[in-house]
Amino acid sequence: MVTGFSMRYWADAVDRVTGMTIYELQQWLAPYESWIGLGLVGFPCVTYILGALLRACARPLARAFLALAVFVVVLPGVSVAVLLLYMLLVARINLMQEINLVLHVLPVLSMVGTLWSASRLEDLDTLPGIPRLQGLVLLVALTCAGLLALHKTYVHIYFFASIEYLLVALAGFVMLWQFGVAQVFKKPRP
Repeated sequence: MVTGFSMRYWADAVDRVTGMTIYELQQWLAPYESWIGLGLVGFPCVTYILGALLRACARPLARAFLALAVFVVVLPGVSVAVLLLYMLLVARINLMQEINLVLHVLPVLSMVGTLWSASRLEDLDTLPGIPRLQGLVLLVALTCAGLLALHKTYVHIYFFASIEYLLVALAGFVMLWQFGVAQVFKKPRP
């Protein structure tokens, strides 16, 4: 007897999701837009309220909760921001026609709201794991900037600017990249 909660059901669901394109994933999430929107709007509020209550009771527990809340909201927010930049700059999709506010804009706004509400309760740099998360976000931003530069660059035999400008830009990119990698793999403070 196969029930809705059997392992086979969940294995089939994972197979359907992992083989999807982004457009198919958006179509699959479309019936749940109201619940997703409610969750994304309510997450910063719940983070602030629970963080303030936990801060009054047990500060270490509040710090762990705020760190978890920031991680939960930053990773999807950055992913959606990268997707929006790709759609706008590389694929040149008309965002006024193709954008879905709940799936494309609300995750980024929820990320900003949660970061703001968590920063009102604790200094974000002191939360566990946040410096590594900042380094990861910096690496994602640098990767996007580098890929966009490669996409937009017209490579020809002739350089229209001097080679010094190219070397300075490359050195700046490498220094920022090393800083981001150091932030991600830095030893935690005791």
